[in-house]
Amino acid sequence: MRKDLMAVIQKENSPLCGLVANALTQTGHRPKYRSYPIESPIPPEDAPPLMIWDLWGFTNSQKLSLAHNLQYEHSGLVVVCTKSTPLDHELLGRCGALAFAASPHNIEALSVIIQIALGNYWRLIRLQESLGRSIDDLQDRDDIERAKRIVMRQKQCSESYAMKRLQAHSRNHNIKLGLLARRVVSGYERINGT
Repeated sequence: MRKDLMAVIQKENSPLCGLVANALTQTGHRPKYRSYPIESPIPPEDAPPLMIWDLWGFTNSQKLSLAHNLQYEHSGLVVVCTKSTPLDHELLGRCGALAFAASPHNIEALSVIIQIALGNYWRLIRLQESLGRSIDDLQDRDDIERAKRIVMRQKQCSESYAMKRLQAHSRNHNIKLGLLARRVVSGYERINGT
């Protein structure tokens, strides 16, 4: 497992420094401690899969600004604090936090929270990938149906024969059926101006 899966956003004098560091050590991760300007977002390419944000010492306006800047599609967030406020609870929703640890005093408990959040993060990534594949499959099906109709119209043939012709061409030319269908549809539209 990569050791740079996490970054910690934390003020140096936070009373949770030791607890967070020990909990992360217990999970087997060596996080990068980063100090970002509150006004600017972390570049998405630098955002690790999981960020741990210790709210201690941040003003309300800094919290709001940073919460806005921590909204990443491909990163998870664990929020820890010494004492929670109504604003902290609002921040959880704004930045899509995977976990919240208010007044953690136990290394093991915080370690488990971090491990659960990391597990949930990877589950979300797999779901996003699966959704992307499903969307691609649906698009392929739509393109194949359109290509079949074009072949049926052009060759005056049945639906099953049109599908067999597309499949044979796909196989013989080593082209995925969805890609072939898109090419057929695109070519037809270009020629017929539709």
